[in-house]
Amino acid sequence: MSVIQSTTHSCNVLTWNVRGIISAGSLSHLLDKHSVDIAIVTEHKLMKKSQHFLETIHANYTAHSICETEVTPLSRCGKGGIGILFKNTLSFSTKTISLTEHKNICGVKICTEKSLPIFVFAVYMPPVNYEIEEYIEYIDCLQGLVNRFSNEGIILICGDMNADITSDNAIGTDQRSTRLREFLIKNKLTALKTMSKRDFTFKPTQKTLDYVIIGDWQTDIINYNNIVTEDCCSVSDHFPIKTVLKIPVTNFDIKSDDVIAWNKCTRLNLNNYEELLKAYLSCINTSQLQPHSTDIENLYEHIVKCMKSASQALPKSKFNKNAQPYWNSSVKEAHNEQRRARKHWIENGKLPGRNNPYF
Repeated sequence: MSVIQSTTHSCNVLTWNVRGIISAGSLSHLLDKHSVDIAIVTEHKLMKKSQHFLETIHANYTAHSICETEVTPLSRCGKGGIGILFKNTLSFSTKTISLTEHKNICGVKICTEKSLPIFVFAVYMPPVNYEIEEYIEYIDCLQGLVNRFSNEGIILICGDMNADITSDNAIGTDQRSTRLREFLIKNKLTALKTMSKRDFTFKPTQKTLDYVIIGDWQTDIINYNNIVTEDCCSVSDHFPIKTVLKIPVTNFDIKSDDVIAWNKCTRLNLNNYEELLKAYLSCINTSQLQPHSTDIENLYEHIVKCMKSASQALPKSKFNKNAQPYWNSSVKEAHNEQRRARKHWIENGKLPGRNNPYF
């Protein structure tokens, strides 16, 4: 059977306004260098027809993204746009959250065995060239998300908020900053401070526009939050933010071991397997299970472990990595026929061309 070897480490989250998909190479580099588990990408500027490109940035990641549709037919690229990339080898149970209210907010629900569900929302708020009324609409949408999900688990809001709430001068004079600060205070949320010497994320104005926001009472899951200032990020005028959550993440590395030799199984083997499996499964208490994704995941793992343990009653054979699952007697005969045809062709002068019956 296949043996699953797992390692546990913290969950690494990267938040970055890439300012166009031209940053794809740098993003792929950051995913590898920082062992990113979840990446929040804002302003990728992909058009709807090119949305699939996010899936090609890195082979080990799956993307959930949204593109703005309000783009003129003659536009050479899109505008705005957001995405969440998560590593394929996570033990997370992930489910996209359907949000139809706004074009620059998307979410993913993440469940792990040892923590409450985490609702991760990628956000790109309207910039300064948009009316304040549209910014307020986005604030109202975020308020709806907090009302809907805060009682179910941990909420993590990541992205470009296009407002600086770190400067006291901006509060009261800039409407965006004031509205965002009021939203945080009302819902007892906090924008995580960084540990970097650089205290800004937007290079041209040296202001902080990108944030990771979480509940005041949930900050104990944050192990690290810092601005990444590597040279590779020069393709964007925003610095990325790396956040480390204290949540166990299991990366599965499946290595081949002995496999069940089904062709050698006797009726006695199968009966023994059946009896063992029944005995192991009878130890699982399902009376206290709740219709919750975490309980379902735990039940699934218990059943898998029972099946693996019961398989000890079955004969095994060594795994051969060179064996072909489709190899059978007909393939062997086809190879013999191929060799005979080549032998006749060589014996008759090796003449090329379709007119030669031996070619």
